[in-house]
Amino acid sequence: MNLQETSRWCDRSIRDAVHFADANGPTRPNKCLEPTSRTEGYAREELVAELGAAFLCADLELTPEPRADHSAYIQGWLKVLKEDKRAIFSAAAHAQRAADFLRGLQSVADTEEGAAA
Repeated sequence: MNLQETSRWCDRSIRDAVHFADANGPTRPNKCLEPTSRTEGYAREELVAELGAAFLCADLELTPEPRADHSAYIQGWLKVLKEDKRAIFSAAAHAQRAADFLRGLQSVADTEEGAAA
């Protein structure tokens, strides 16, 4: 795996981790953003994942690369953002909680590793 492939894998894995954390975090066990349609709900979930991945990639000093399918995602996000002026704040808050949850898991792992040594 070359550096570019590794970067793509890390970005995708981080996005998937944000999806997991957003669904399973202590403040949001049922993963419901109150979508009015399946497409809107999907766009909202992907916006949360993308923002959360951006937060975590910045912390890890990773630079995610745009993917070919990003334009389709952006179309969905724009529709949601145009219809709901508070959507970006809600998505960012969910993304931040998911990122904090994942950072907390790392802190626990570091503590356990230190205790085992």
